[in-house]
Amino acid sequence: MPKQKKNKSKKAKGNKKQDPIFQEPKRKKKESKKEKKRNRKYPDNDPIEEEFIEELKKLGYYIKEVDGDGNCLFRSVSDQLENHEYNFDNYRQKTVDYMRDNIDYFKNFIEDDQTVEEYIDNMSQNKEWGGNLEIYALSMALHVNFYIYIYKQPIYVVKNWDDPKQNIMLTYHDGLHYNS
Repeated sequence: MPKQKKNKSKKAKGNKKQDPIFQEPKRKKKESKKEKKRNRKYPDNDPIEEEFIEELKKLGYYIKEVDGDGNCLFRSVSDQLENHEYNFDNYRQKTVDYMRDNIDYFKNFIEDDQTVEEYIDNMSQNKEWGGNLEIYALSMALHVNFYIYIYKQPIYVVKNWDDPKQNIMLTYHDGLHYNS
């Protein structure tokens, strides 16, 4: 009876690929960012969000998702005005400039734990979340009105102009995120 040949190959220390027990997991084809957004139900088939989407469809609108990185208000405005979200920093700057130019107005709305100057300095930073004060400042600086749709709530309207350059339509989700 012939002898079995011994496997003379040596395993390299720490090299799992040469270990016959280790099997490399099959990798999925990596989706592009656009494909992920297009293929994803917003978010993760959440029935509330799905109902919100259907509610907006009946009105002739849809949600265009923007990155949720703290710049979402400014990204959404960029998308509404330029059909892309990438000039968000321009809209943040316009907001901050308007607030600085009208500091006496805004100081009445800032919490006691910081000065209006500190608030505006913070708002000038990338990824600092914008809210109602920033929406008002954008409305005034850009000569636009805002209509913000929130699930199962009345439309939040910021109407400062009878003759706006444009009406900006946004959605607001879970008290944290704006989409275009």
